[in-house]
Amino acid sequence: VPSFDSGSNNLLTNSAPTLGNETYGWQAGWYNTNIVPNAVAAGFDVWRPTGAGSVYVVVGGSPTVGTVFDIRQSNNIPVVAGKRYEVSALLSSHRCTSKCTLAFFNSAGTYISEIDAGTANNVAYSGDLSNWVRKGGFVTVPAGTSYAHFYIRSTVAGTAPYCFVAQVANLCAYVGLC
Repeated sequence: VPSFDSGSNNLLTNSAPTLGNETYGWQAGWYNTNIVPNAVAAGFDVWRPTGAGSVYVVVGGSPTVGTVFDIRQSNNIPVVAGKRYEVSALLSSHRCTSKCTLAFFNSAGTYISEIDAGTANNVAYSGDLSNWVRKGGFVTVPAGTSYAHFYIRSTVAGTAPYCFVAQVANLCAYVGLC
């Protein structure tokens, strides 16, 4: 666990995936409303940043507009109650809108709450990273929290929605600048 008093550290697993190892530390789902997203996969050529890795999840078929699906980190992230954290990701949302979210849990594993940080438009990006949109923001961890789950929550807007994530995320304790 990094020092929360004198700096910042990225707390996520595989936060900048390399080609060939994109999916390590990522999984489909945490909260999915009556839909089953396909397993997390490495972004394919046209839908990944030039020379970099990405991960994605897709819901096949025609899910009901407004239902949600997640792509999330598979680990519990230690956080400190009352501290401020920055969370962000480069997102490409195809037939869905997507946002960064932290869900908070106490030491017994009981869900406390969640906080969203930024929403991406229903726009698909590809190629150079400058074409992608970075979304996120700052959140303060609620009292009683021991750990968090980081995920990208997407809301269905059309048939076969995809959520692509690159430079996967940045989660760090905010002390000065992250």
